[in-house]
Amino acid sequence: MSYEPFSIRYRPRVFGDVVGQDKIVTALRTKLEAKTLGRTILLSGPHGSGKTTLGRIIAMAVNCQNPQNGDPCLTCSSCKRMASGAANAHSGLIEMNAAGDRGIDMARNIIERVRFQSREKMRVIILDECHQLTSQAQAALLKTLEEPPARSMFILATTEPESLIPTIRSRCLPLKLKHVAVLDSAKLVYKVMKKEGVQVTKAHQEAAKKIAAAVNGHPRDALQLLERVIGSLDFDESDDDIDQLIESMSEEIMDISPEKLAFNYVDALVDNAASDAFQVTRRVSDRPDLFIGIAMDIVRHWGYAVSGAKKMMDPHWNRYVSKLQDNHEEVSTNDIYALFSAFFAAYGECKKYVYRPSDVLFRLTLKGLSIV
Repeated sequence: MSYEPFSIRYRPRVFGDVVGQDKIVTALRTKLEAKTLGRTILLSGPHGSGKTTLGRIIAMAVNCQNPQNGDPCLTCSSCKRMASGAANAHSGLIEMNAAGDRGIDMARNIIERVRFQSREKMRVIILDECHQLTSQAQAALLKTLEEPPARSMFILATTEPESLIPTIRSRCLPLKLKHVAVLDSAKLVYKVMKKEGVQVTKAHQEAAKKIAAAVNGHPRDALQLLERVIGSLDFDESDDDIDQLIESMSEEIMDISPEKLAFNYVDALVDNAASDAFQVTRRVSDRPDLFIGIAMDIVRHWGYAVSGAKKMMDPHWNRYVSKLQDNHEEVSTNDIYALFSAFFAAYGECKKYVYRPSDVLFRLTLKGLSIV
């Protein structure tokens, strides 16, 4: 058997394994047991919150031959087929991503694919990044989403539900996921340590918390970091040595995360570090709207902090805001307002799809460098 990374080996397969989304899990189980789950579902939430994972579990649960308390049994032929990931015209689960193809052809492709009969009880289509669809593509899908064909279900996953046309949002069962808390992610790390045969101690518990905190609570990133450090951790070392190891390895993972790239970009703009800012844009030109949206969240919460409205802040962003405050004490609320306005305008340009992504990022960078 080929080696499976921790992030795949310990990917949730039943609702009880999902981290940090207890309310959503309870609601889904209740509806599945009562057979009242609608056939068009909208899963929204930040990156790393588990939208696609939940969609896969739902798909297995509605097709399971022996469901248990709303969960898929994982042992019936349907569960095994869907868990194997075998995709063909008659499979029960089809995953599509609107980031690469966002136009009317994508909508036609979806409509065409639901016409095929599935060997399972229900054909489930997970449409990830659905906010990327153009308004024309969304309009073309509306009738199908409003009245899904027999034995079919749609699960829309997005970080930006507000970008969907209102008529689509009104046809869906909305389920909003939240940021996964660091403590919840730490519990997962500690659990995986034990499953991997580590003789866990109090020092391991502390290390689990540090690993989860280093990646802002994202379960997938936490497992990737654990996999990298688990063979190197020596719990006879000092806390400083352990902290240094976790920090150095987490930077390798987080440097490519959308949040870290967005933070680096904002920091570079305020520092007037043009070379650093343009270097970031080269890495995100395929998804400028996602990147700009995350940067806007960081700047927004920075504005809350500087203006004294800390009660408005989501703790998830504290890590980045604290660094910005430490690095740029001289920045005023007017500066932050101007910076946020520049991001807001660029985000609108991305959605209109009038300019090339590289041009939007170029204009934004020049504007941002001139603000502070």
